[in-house]
Amino acid sequence: MNQRDNILRSIKIIRESNGYSQEKMAELMEISQSAYARFESGRSKTDLEILEVFANQFGKTIAELFFHPNKIPTNTDAELKAQLTIELKEDKKEQVLKLIFGDNNLEILNK
Repeated sequence: MNQRDNILRSIKIIRESNGYSQEKMAELMEISQSAYARFESGRSKTDLEILEVFANQFGKTIAELFFHPNKIPTNTDAELKAQLTIELKEDKKEQVLKLIFGDNNLEILNK
């Protein structure tokens, strides 16, 4: 199951667990029932505004829809790793490596 399907499943679960019908959600979100049905089923493209309106109805953020039913990870002690890829011409590569790693480490990196 992909991320989109997970979000759509979460939206339906949140709505149903709060006892709302599709008709009631459409009314609360000020859209037609058919527009809501297309939104929840994924038959129409959804913009962030619609996701925000839905999330706000339940006191949630858009991010919480992505992680439902789990909490958004907030462990600030966890190590964060990122990889940056930059394509450079050969002459610029040497300059960037020297800038980042200094003269001494440039020789090690090129081995």
